Amino acid sequence: MKVLIDTIPLAFLHIPAGNFLMGSSRQEIAHTVEGFPHLEAAWFEKEYPQHEVDVPEFYMAETLITNAQWHTFMRENNITRKPLGFDIDKPDHPVWDITFEELSQFCEWLSKKSGYNVKIPTEAQWEKAARGTDKREYPWGNIFNGSLCNTKESGRDSTAPV
Repeated sequence: MKVLIDTIPLAFLHIPAGNFLMGSSRQEIAHTVEGFPHLEAAWFEKEYPQHEVDVPEFYMAETLITNAQWHTFMRENNITRKPLGFDIDKPDHPVWDITFEELSQFCEWLSKKSGYNVKIPTEAQWEKAARGTDKREYPWGNIFNGSLCNTKESGRDSTAPV
């Protein structure tokens, strides 16, 4: 089920309540580090131990906030600071380098415009939405595929349309 907020437009997907495995097992950490030698296992220690978490239902934006959406927010709120990752010439690309406070203000503004209670997802909500409930390592499965994401390993040198 999608909820569409017409004012900017932004679609939200329903994430059902329930348990999922949050974090990473030692095996997953070792596998990730093996595939990406520039990563250090110590970076992933906060992911361990993997544990079951019960998350109430919620809605999650289908895509990242775009430059066009951020531009509307800036214009309607007389905001002059342009984040480093803001590029109006790439309206369908994600905005980046926004602060937690700025994103909180965006959510508050969008809540007022839409009548919905829009908030920044928690770490557990974000991970459940990305991993699903079937123990996936990546949103698409358990094998890294650079063509399905925007990373250094995929060869892209910039953001991509959402």
